[in-house]
Amino acid sequence: MFRLFQLDVPRSEFDAVNQMGWTEAMAQFPRVEAHMALTTGGSEGWVSEFDQYFKHVADINVRDLEDAFMVHNNPHGMEHFEERITRHGPQHSMSVGDILVGEYGDVHMVDNVGFTQLLSSKVGEAA
Repeated sequence: MFRLFQLDVPRSEFDAVNQMGWTEAMAQFPRVEAHMALTTGGSEGWVSEFDQYFKHVADINVRDLEDAFMVHNNPHGMEHFEERITRHGPQHSMSVGDILVGEYGDVHMVDNVGFTQLLSSKVGEAA
């Protein structure tokens, strides 16, 4: 089983991008900066300070990272995939910058290609 964590960026902060542009919004809102860094750079953009901006959004009952990605995104609309997901709140399809925490506390980021283990991340420890 894996717990899925996604960046929790308030709509108002994303809306600010339209008003002030990416550069100014990233300077004013650290969550917007985290979003840009992680969605464009994956694990290369990650810094441990971003851990605080993640929210536990789902549990996915599978055995490996690739299956977690496939089941959560469900590209073919397989009804039985939904039975393997416990949703805890709003979420988007799993994508670059999202974090999966395994049963033993191993933390992996969805990367541009595959997954990268984050050895110093604290995501999922308090949950």
